Amino acid sequence: MAILSIDPDRAARLLNIGPLVIVSTTYQGITNAMPLAWICPMGYNPATISLVMNRGAYTRVLVEKSGHFMVQIPVADQLDTIISLGTQSLADNPNKLAESGLELFTVEEARGLPMMQGAVAWLLCSLIPDQYLNEHSNMLIARVEQAWVAEEVFDNGYWDLDNCPPEKSPLHYVAGGKFYTVGKKIEVANLD
Repeated sequence: MAILSIDPDRAARLLNIGPLVIVSTTYQGITNAMPLAWICPMGYNPATISLVMNRGAYTRVLVEKSGHFMVQIPVADQLDTIISLGTQSLADNPNKLAESGLELFTVEEARGLPMMQGAVAWLLCSLIPDQYLNEHSNMLIARVEQAWVAEEVFDNGYWDLDNCPPEKSPLHYVAGGKFYTVGKKIEVANLD
């Protein structure tokens, strides 16, 4: 799978389909990852996103200490890994990542941050500190510094999932163990 770098200010297009994501980070030699369903683009130029991540989550603790993290969009055939990551804590199980089957890699521009093998998009993010949010909510705000997509699912700056097999489709998480794959495109002329 070829990975293309895209303008980070276009990162909102990666999240506009409402996908489940995996957030990963590394701090002082500790790497962790967790699934997250509540993520939203907030703006562009610079690209900013919001995430709702429980303050008690071990990944969030590492994100806050590191200040940098990776958001990636996994696909349906990674569901077992996603469930494993979401039902264990690294604080309780030091073998969480290995047991989940998560495969990680990095690229030079990613500052050594872990990237999920087999995902279809990756966003390198920097935390924007906000004292009020830190004290009163589970929300984090971040700036997207770099973004990459799998060439097979992105064309001319937009998702192109029409020929994507269902097992390679991004996922939506609803609740209660229910997931959906992204559906087919409906195109309306003259809208952008």
